[in-house]
Amino acid sequence: MSTFLRQFARSLQTPGQIANGAVGNAALSSDDHSPQPAQAGNTPANTDDTKFATTETVLIKDPDGIDTYHFKAGVEYSFELQVFNFSDLPTSPFFVRFEIGELNWHEDFPVDGGLGPKTNVTAVVKYGTFPPETDVHLSACVYLNSAPDNPVKCAGTANIMVKD
Repeated sequence: MSTFLRQFARSLQTPGQIANGAVGNAALSSDDHSPQPAQAGNTPANTDDTKFATTETVLIKDPDGIDTYHFKAGVEYSFELQVFNFSDLPTSPFFVRFEIGELNWHEDFPVDGGLGPKTNVTAVVKYGTFPPETDVHLSACVYLNSAPDNPVKCAGTANIMVKD
C-alpha cells in the first residue's frame, strides 16, 4: 500500500479500531474499550414512552357493545380502554392491565409490538358476569413490559354496582 493510502487509512481510524483499519464484527465495550463481538440486528430502536395517553375512564360494554353505567347480574360485560401514543417515535412493548381489586381479578391486554408514532390501540378484555349485590371498582393502567410493576399511565376508575 502506498504511503499516501496508509496515511489516509489511519486518518479514518477510530479509537479501538484494529490497526489495519478493519473493524469487522467488533464493537467497543463501554467497560474496557476492547473489541467485543457485535450483536448484528440487535441495535435498539429509538422509542419514546413519555407520551402515552388514555381515554378518561375505563369503558364497560354490554353484550351489544354499548357503553353502560347500569349493571345487571347475569349479563356478560367487557372492558375497554383506548391508549394513544402522541410521540413522533414508536413506544416500547407494553400491556394494559384491567383490575378489580375487591375481586382479586386482573386481565392483561398485551401490545408486544408497541405503538407506532401518533397511533392508538383499543384494549379490550372480556370479563363475564357479576353476581347480585356487587360493588367494586375497575381500573386500567398501561405498563411497559420492561417495568411491569410501575404504571406509565392510568385511566380513571369505574364504579360497578349491581343491585339485582
